[in-house]
Amino acid sequence: MQPACMLGQMGRSTIEIQAEPVAAPPKRRHRWVRITLVAALVGILGFGAYVGWFLSNYQPLGPSHSYLTARVVPCSPGAEVRAGFTLETTGHVPVTVEQIGNPELVRGNAPFRLEEVRLGDVTDSPVSDASTTPFHPFSLTRSTGYGRGQWVVLVFRSLRCPPRRTAYSLQNIPITYRVFGVPRHVLYRLPTKIGFRGTA
Repeated sequence: MQPACMLGQMGRSTIEIQAEPVAAPPKRRHRWVRITLVAALVGILGFGAYVGWFLSNYQPLGPSHSYLTARVVPCSPGAEVRAGFTLETTGHVPVTVEQIGNPELVRGNAPFRLEEVRLGDVTDSPVSDASTTPFHPFSLTRSTGYGRGQWVVLVFRSLRCPPRRTAYSLQNIPITYRVFGVPRHVLYRLPTKIGFRGTA
C-alpha cells in the first residue's frame, strides 16, 4: 500500500496525492555486450594476423652433418653424383616435409637433373639404393642428441656434358613442407655445391 499525503479537506472531499515509485534508469547491459563483442573481434583479428605473420616467417629447417660421394665430378654421359645430408628442424612446432626438389629443378642449359630423392637411417648415413628407400612424406620434430633428424640422399645424373673447363653446379634445392596444415616453400641451401665439370 502506497503512503498518501493529505493536502486539505473541503466539505466531504479529500484530495490525496499518491506517492508513486520512481522507475530505475535502464541498465547498460546492451552497451557492455557491444563492448565485449568488439573487444573479442579485435582479439580474434589480432591473433589471426599474428598467426599469418608467424607462418609466413617460420622457416625451421636446417642442415646437420653431410656426406658426399663427390662434389663437382668429371662429366660423362649418364654419370651420377649423390649428396646425403641430415635435415633437421630447429623450431618447436612439428613440420611435415612433403616434397624435396621438383621435376623442373634444373632448367635451361644445365647438363644434369635431380633424378631421385631417397631416405635412410640417420645413424648410418647410407647413400646406396640398397640402404635407402624412395622418398615419402615425413614429419620432423625438434630433438637433441645423436640420431636426430632425417637422412636425405639426392641422386643427380648428367644429361650432357658441358664444355671443357666449365662446370655446372647447384647448391639450393626447393623443399615443400607443412606447418599446422599450411603449405610452405623454402629454397634450401645444401652443405656444398653439387654438379659436373666438362673434360673434353
